[in-house]
This record gives sequence, C-alpha cells and structure tokens, in this order.
Amino acid sequence: MFAVRLRSSIIARLSPATKLVFKILEQNRWMTQKQIAAQTFLPPRTVRYAIKSLREKGLLREKRDWNDLRRKYYRVEKGGKICTYNNFNSRETRHRKLRERNVE
Repeated sequence: MFAVRLRSSIIARLSPATKLVFKILEQNRWMTQKQIAAQTFLPPRTVRYAIKSLREKGLLREKRDWNDLRRKYYRVEKGGKICTYNNFNSRETRHRKLRERNVE
C-alpha cells in the first residue's frame, strides 16, 4: 500500500504533459517517441523531456530496436524501481546520493 501511495505522489508532482505521456504509455505496450508525439499531439521536444523525467523517476522502461539502434521503445514500469534522493546538506545539492528501492 505504501508503494502505491509513493508512486501516486510522484505522479501527482509531474507536469501535465508528462502525466499525459505517462497515461498514454500506461494504456499501450511499447511506443517510440514519434508514436507518443503523434498520439498526444505534443511537440517532440516536450515528449523527450517527459520521457527523461519519467525515466529519472524510475517509472519508465526502455528498450532498443535491434534492427535500428537509433530507435528506442518505452513503456511504463509496472512495480519497478522508484529512485529517491537523499540530501545531506542544502549546500551539497549537487552531491545527492541516489538510492533505489524496489516497489511492488
């Protein structure tokens, strides 16, 4: 139950465009950035930023197309890892320790 609340609190703090990308990926299996942009009518740069934000928070899974290694496919990580940052000091914002916790 704690994991669900933790995940939903992370999603609640996302931008509206990032939430839209998350919902589209939640409904579909694997999608490319181009497919996401076509389905959401968002600019490609906004889609790239949303994917980057979701990946940093551990909410997305990525795989490459072995026929064309430039192409990446994304999907929502079901019960994946959520990354949390530990701040030791307000002056040391650049030196954040990344800790991964499995969430199911």
